[in-house]
Amino acid sequence: MNGAWGSPVRIEPADWYMAGQASVATDDAGYFTASWVVDNSGGSMFIHTATMPAGGAWGVPTNLGACQPNGGSLCLTPPVGVAHDGSIAVVGWTAYGGSTNVAVRLGSGQWATMAIGGAPKIANILATNNARASAVWSASNGVKYHVAIKQSDYQ
Repeated sequence: MNGAWGSPVRIEPADWYMAGQASVATDDAGYFTASWVVDNSGGSMFIHTATMPAGGAWGVPTNLGACQPNGGSLCLTPPVGVAHDGSIAVVGWTAYGGSTNVAVRLGSGQWATMAIGGAPKIANILATNNARASAVWSASNGVKYHVAIKQSDYQ
């Protein structure tokens, strides 16, 4: 193999404490979307995301909203999914009050945040072509947990 890794690039310009791991996904056109959790050193945690177009530079991070820290366990790695055709990008997390939140960006538009359910922890996000998205999480039925899934079509 004849290749070399480039130099690290700072995506988050602020000196936040990174409170978890980052997630990243890419579409077929080479656009990367990353999401991560930051802590403002006062105990408040937020989900940030940024996008880098193919051959370009990372955009300014967007604050998608607060997440429920619970010792950090509910905000460790906010899942991100992007459609191969670039029609949709989705980031998920558990917000204050235990609601399952997602932020959706259609194409290269702006992020829109919404609550999609009341659940302890979002498990996975999937984005597919034609602006379709799915979110999966475990939800309590009072005694045990079951798997919940919501799907959306943004056409």
